[in-house]
Amino acid sequence: RRVLFRSLALVQRLSPDFVFVSDELEQGSGVDLVMAVKAWPEAPRTLLMVREERQRSAIRRAFDAGCDGILLEEGMGLGSGLEAIRTVCGGGIFLDRSLGPTLLSTLDPPESGPSHAPLSPREHDVLARLVRGESNADIATNLTISIDTVKTHLRNLLLKLRARDRTQAAVRGLQLGLVDWPEPLQDR
Repeated sequence: RRVLFRSLALVQRLSPDFVFVSDELEQGSGVDLVMAVKAWPEAPRTLLMVREERQRSAIRRAFDAGCDGILLEEGMGLGSGLEAIRTVCGGGIFLDRSLGPTLLSTLDPPESGPSHAPLSPREHDVLARLVRGESNADIATNLTISIDTVKTHLRNLLLKLRARDRTQAAVRGLQLGLVDWPEPLQDR
């Protein structure tokens, strides 16, 4: 607890826009740090690196706290780390491709019958780009629409998918089979 308090005090004092933390700190839990930071009204963007994909509890807790990116440590040297940092700092979400099945298995199974209102074709396009980790500005540019229109589509997606934020909407879209898991980016 003392280490978490010191870490929180440091983050609060420095007021960063981005916090990158491992799930296993020398003393304490990176997940607890992410959860505490994401509870702030003006929370910075967060990226959590997990050592093992089988840590379902930690992954779920970070996801529930609103963590903006979750990365598997073994992918750091393979380009995933840079992609994750760029995506999260750019306003997008990042879920390591290999963590998809682990994260999806921790979520409640979809209810029988339709669990969401049908998506419009444009909402589907926005959801697919959201799953790729694109920021609102990137989505607007790539779909040739305004950022305000992107925000409107995101609001509709949150309501239709019963999601509290863009990360949860992306995961629910994957879980419900509305979009496919994106191919990893080669260059950015």
